[in-house]
Amino acid sequence: MTNIQFFRKYRFEAARRLGGIAKDHRTSRLHGHSFVLTAAIHSEKQNEDIVFAELDKKMHPLFASLDYQYLNESIPLENPTSSNLLKWAHEQARLDDSVVLELQDTKKNVRMADDGRFQFSQEFILHSAHFLPNVPEGHKCGRLHGHNFKIILTWEGDPEQELLEYEQLLEQFQPLYEQLHCRLLNDIDGLENPTSENLSAWLWKKLKTVIPLLVSVTVYETNSVGSSYTGKLWDCFKEFSMDSAILGEYGPMGHTYVVRLCIQGTLDATMGWTRDFGEIKDSFQPYYKELDHHPLHQVNGLNATHLPTLADWIYEKVAPQIPELYRIQIADTENSGIWYQMKCR
Repeated sequence: MTNIQFFRKYRFEAARRLGGIAKDHRTSRLHGHSFVLTAAIHSEKQNEDIVFAELDKKMHPLFASLDYQYLNESIPLENPTSSNLLKWAHEQARLDDSVVLELQDTKKNVRMADDGRFQFSQEFILHSAHFLPNVPEGHKCGRLHGHNFKIILTWEGDPEQELLEYEQLLEQFQPLYEQLHCRLLNDIDGLENPTSENLSAWLWKKLKTVIPLLVSVTVYETNSVGSSYTGKLWDCFKEFSMDSAILGEYGPMGHTYVVRLCIQGTLDATMGWTRDFGEIKDSFQPYYKELDHHPLHQVNGLNATHLPTLADWIYEKVAPQIPELYRIQIADTENSGIWYQMKCR
């Protein structure tokens, strides 16, 4: 059974003052952010234009109260934390309970799930080196190299304690950050084979004891590849960018599509990964060539060019080569796309 979520991002600039920690805390001073509010909704419709138009109709009126505003005065919230903003936005737009909202400011993210629970995320960047000692001879990852690793820690929290929880997380992660940042990861005990999967599990084990409600640890090696660990399984992804044409209302038009293939599973004990990212790339490559720099409406078997149809086509082609494939994410613009999930594990 296919599970499809359509997502839409709404961006706004706003200033605010926050309370909740101490009167002299930096967040209590007037400051501003470029916010990104994401709304995700399940729909049986196969035309994303219809879904997004319906969502825009509900969401756009919010922005007269948010964009280029001083939030403490423009909306009825004495303390406009991200959690409070999400609850207010959900009520103001009269959204269905199935709609999931997320709000990002700087490197922090708050997610309000459809069951009312809140998840918080914090991003860190590590400038570190590594090599993979067990790869075949000649594999590029066997050579010493480095990354701007992006680490995202996600935990379930109390929205009333949002600011305090972020402060506590920063304090708890700092010793690990100092151990990893600007270092050769292979020299660290437990990271002799520092794949992104092993690094995410290493961080999980270190943090779970001090953050009992930790949900996941995600490690991006680059902007297009990474791994997320939830304590049992790894979710790994490889992203592709393709420039394709479609038929629009006024004739040919096009998008730069971003396609993310997600696999889920356990680790190969020797290699330290679920699957080589290079294998995922090679498996998708023949079908990528059919889509990239081509008109999608002329691709064999792709009878419509809506996002769900495109995801169907990709899944049918790639799943036989990658049985661990369980989710495909496709964005057709910077602000919209779908999550297409075939297997729930």
